[in-house]
Amino acid sequence: MPAASKFNMISKSAWDHWQMMTARTWADLEGLYRSVGNKELDEEHLNLIDLVLELNRMIDQIQKETFCIDFIYQIAEVCDRLYQRAQEHFEREELLLKDFHRDSSEVHHEEHQKILSELEGLICDLTEGKFAINLDFKNQISVWTIEHMYVSDYEVFTPKNLAMYLYKCKDISQVEKWLPETEIREIDQYHLDITQSLLNIFHHKKDEWVNLREAMTNCFLIEETILKKYIDKANVLVHTKKHNDLLTLVNSQNSKSSLERIYQLWLSHLIMKDADHFDLTHWLKGDIELFFEKKVPSLGPEFKRFEEKIPSLMTRVNVSLKKMVDLGSDIEKMGDYLNEYKSILDVFGSIWTELFKKEEEHLSKLSQESQERHRAEHDMLYGEIEHLVLLLESNQMALVSVRQKEWQEKWVRHRLFVDVTDYVEGSF
Repeated sequence: MPAASKFNMISKSAWDHWQMMTARTWADLEGLYRSVGNKELDEEHLNLIDLVLELNRMIDQIQKETFCIDFIYQIAEVCDRLYQRAQEHFEREELLLKDFHRDSSEVHHEEHQKILSELEGLICDLTEGKFAINLDFKNQISVWTIEHMYVSDYEVFTPKNLAMYLYKCKDISQVEKWLPETEIREIDQYHLDITQSLLNIFHHKKDEWVNLREAMTNCFLIEETILKKYIDKANVLVHTKKHNDLLTLVNSQNSKSSLERIYQLWLSHLIMKDADHFDLTHWLKGDIELFFEKKVPSLGPEFKRFEEKIPSLMTRVNVSLKKMVDLGSDIEKMGDYLNEYKSILDVFGSIWTELFKKEEEHLSKLSQESQERHRAEHDMLYGEIEHLVLLLESNQMALVSVRQKEWQEKWVRHRLFVDVTDYVEGSF
């Protein structure tokens, strides 16, 4: 049988399993990564992945270099950090599961205990001087940890399951932390208001139906106006159909059975369609410079030199990070690429300093609320750059890759929905 035919017979699960076993850098796992939709859990998952990859690389290094007892103790220290982080993370997950997904909590707890038990055994062996490390056993720990996050966690916290359980919550605080944010202020506020209205109606406040219809109508109008500018027609039609289905149900029936259906459809739409379609990767299509050229309105001649520089800098940052991710653990070259990355971020910082200073001259023309929002977002963007450097210096490549994407999205959203909204034509 030709080699290509044999390859085609490999199942996706077998291929994913092989990727986990052989992973040495974030690039090896990036295609498997799936967000569970909770910022805290996602960040903790990425922290754990970085530690697993560090453990993989260190154990592989033993086979290539002269035996060094200090190196064994360093591996034990990484395992101990992985154990501590995993234990804290698993406790947090189990508390969340008790809130809304009781059926899965026992199975999940057993998987957590299995991973911790095996890690504890490896740590004991290392600290007691049992230096023979079985490669298959090490791979098992990697696969158990990563597969648990990408499969078990995702299945439990998957959008469909979340929507089924969140609608039973009695307070907005239980639901709010699971709602995806578009980071477009008006839309995110409408999402909260609509969810609160549905909760109120669900708990016998029938006078909320009028508020619900009005909030949904206004929210959907804004969403569709924005999406028509940035995503393809087919996805806009899918989004619009979901909106029409929800409004039809809201306008036609007020019974509790139909309310349950509306509430579940609404949560499913937020967690699935909104999270997907308001993800800027949908809009940028991998080319941030072209997106700025075609989609982002200019702030005027005074800002043109900044507008031209920043998209190309974004592209350079992406290329620089890819070099480091592909490089893995080559420490000598990593230092050179890290300095390159920092230098690009320094240029970013200097351009933003000029740009934001120039904006300050116009902020006084805006409302107090808009001024405060601008300054807060400028500070946030500066803070994101500093955070990226700190993560890189601690070799947390998985977190850097994801946080860099989020940072770029925040910048694009700021330009589209803060700058362009407030700095209307003729205000300069």
